[in-house]
Amino acid sequence: MSNNNNSIDLKNHLDTIFQTSQDGILVVDSEGRFEFGNEAFFRTFGWPEDELIGEHFIKVIPPDLHDFMLKRWEEVQAGEGAPYETAILHKDGTRRDLLVSHRHMTIANQRKYCVLTKDITERKKTEDALRFTSRIAQQVSDSVVTTDLNFKITYTNRMFEHLYGYSPDEILGQSPDIFNVEPHAEQIQNDIYETIISGRTWKGEHLNHRKDGSTF
Repeated sequence: MSNNNNSIDLKNHLDTIFQTSQDGILVVDSEGRFEFGNEAFFRTFGWPEDELIGEHFIKVIPPDLHDFMLKRWEEVQAGEGAPYETAILHKDGTRRDLLVSHRHMTIANQRKYCVLTKDITERKKTEDALRFTSRIAQQVSDSVVTTDLNFKITYTNRMFEHLYGYSPDEILGQSPDIFNVEPHAEQIQNDIYETIISGRTWKGEHLNHRKDGSTF
């Protein structure tokens, strides 16, 4: 009796994990048809459960990715389960990016596949925006330097490299105040930091040095 209770408790526990996961979890059969999924998947992608159960997964894949996904499915069935990025059609017709991984399972002597999905749409938008901004920054004729909130350099453009003579590997993680060679460099740098932190724009002139020691 105790073993039966333990089995029931374990099943309930696993079901709770399955349904409360923030990422989408699906189970498909060996033909690629939806068998069941958790609330996160249906909520995130807008599909009612009864419209997908029994349907082939290709139903929710954008047409331009059909060949890619069918090839991936063949690889998954062959045991190649490395995570990959793809896209899915939301019920409203919009396209969502997601990260997918698969796990083989055997239930009642039948091969099943557990599909783990993570919505990465916003992350992809952010990455695309950063790449776009970086391309712009690389084209401008001014030196561009960005820092984190601790004023450690996180990015420099090509004009910075030309003007200062440092490669990104040499300067990333450093503080911009290392370039300042004014007699009151520390005071000037503190003024710059305080101005920026307050949300205002600092404008001014001060003497800097290049990697070779020359100043400008």
